[in-house]
Amino acid sequence: MGWLFNSKDQKILFDTSNIPELKKDPYYNWLKSNYLKITIAQPLVYLAIGGPSAMVWGCLVRTLCTWHVTWAVNSVCHVYGRQEYNTGDLSMNNPVIGILAQGEGWHNNHHAFQDSCRHGLKWW
Repeated sequence: MGWLFNSKDQKILFDTSNIPELKKDPYYNWLKSNYLKITIAQPLVYLAIGGPSAMVWGCLVRTLCTWHVTWAVNSVCHVYGRQEYNTGDLSMNNPVIGILAQGEGWHNNHHAFQDSCRHGLKWW
């Protein structure tokens, strides 16, 4: 998680020069402008539909699991796995994280082909 606090990397986080089409998309602009409302409304909707247990499982547990898998991509995939491409860093492809993170575990592929929207480069 240290890369979030590195001032050089923070600039990369907010660089949107490579996504001009998303900046024009009305749906993503709506999501961005209503983020706080959506974030507050989600647990309330779960609570109203299914009670406290639905809110805990549908919102809190789901969010915590998603965060852990997301952070595992940057921590686990820089320590364990195979490096298919020599990228000059420690990024690796990890099949377990690949399954849990729906393809994001192919982290070395991401470092090798940063402009590619594909996670896997083989049919499987």
